[in-house]
Amino acid sequence: MVGRFTALAIAATFTLAGCTHAETSIDGVDQAKLAGLPSDVVAERLADPVFVENLSGFPLGERTGVVQLNVASAIFCRDLYGQYEQWTITATTPHVPSVATPDTPEPGFNEFMAQWSSSAQKAIDAGDPAELRSYLLLTLGCRDTIVDPRDAEKRTVAELLEGR
Repeated sequence: MVGRFTALAIAATFTLAGCTHAETSIDGVDQAKLAGLPSDVVAERLADPVFVENLSGFPLGERTGVVQLNVASAIFCRDLYGQYEQWTITATTPHVPSVATPDTPEPGFNEFMAQWSSSAQKAIDAGDPAELRSYLLLTLGCRDTIVDPRDAEKRTVAELLEGR
């Protein structure tokens, strides 16, 4: 199941860029299974028309897991970007952020996020901020995550790291 869920997660993380659009419920997404995740980030992600459009391409039974991963990945990437910024400013080696986990994770959720955390830890363990920067810029990783959804420009990790 991890292989199948990894494909779902890749699709979920590829659509992390956010916009504003009112969306209250989505077919196939069990709102109760989003409990435990920060409600503001859940609302933000479900209001992103690009994410919602991509989500509609998944079978109904897989959508909740994709949303869980998308929300957790957005938080993880934002936190990791913040750790990277602090590392470059203070020279203090960062730690891998904790993973926001729903009360009832879908199958494969924990395994996927553990792989992400492990990969981030390897980048940090390299002892060079450039390694973590490279990790943050990986395609289908954190690069397309909006760093601060309150930012009117909605700049992504890649845009900030690449000076755009």
